[in-house]
Amino acid sequence: MVKRWFIGLLALGALGAGFARLPVTEPRQSVTHLSKRVIGQTAWVEIPEAGLGFLGRVDTGAKSTSVHAESIRVVGGKVEFELVNRFGGRVKMRAPLAKTSVVRNAVGREQRMYVDLTIRHEGSEKRVRASLNSRSGLNYALLLGRDWLQDDFVVDVAREPVRPPESWEDKQPIAEESRGMASR
Repeated sequence: MVKRWFIGLLALGALGAGFARLPVTEPRQSVTHLSKRVIGQTAWVEIPEAGLGFLGRVDTGAKSTSVHAESIRVVGGKVEFELVNRFGGRVKMRAPLAKTSVVRNAVGREQRMYVDLTIRHEGSEKRVRASLNSRSGLNYALLLGRDWLQDDFVVDVAREPVRPPESWEDKQPIAEESRGMASR
């Protein structure tokens, strides 16, 4: 019995020594991954149709992008609303209603209006269907969901949160005029 146990132990040692000599290879990264840009927990983005900048929170758990809007109402198939960022920027807009949906959140269920918006980040633009809702009680006026991240970004949560550029506050319009968006 002891002899079998000893032989088994020797065999295991030899097998382990063989594994230790296997060549070490670097993990392969797909070409798709290499072409994606790395983004952190927050990102500085603009909505060109509104001429407003936002410090957005990246949320891989959110399916769609959400933006803070006030005075939301539907008039003849179009949504009239006011986009508001956290830095005093406020712009009245009108856009075609893309869809409505009942959304579950921490408060319960609510019906949301969706419009198509362009989100620009560091020179690249992406069109997404964003929900309009009151985010007044939240830290970020814009939530960047998977619809915006998909195919273009990889999230690195260890990155330091982004701060808005100091010169940005001077550029924020507090507009009285309405901005319309062409449907695409």
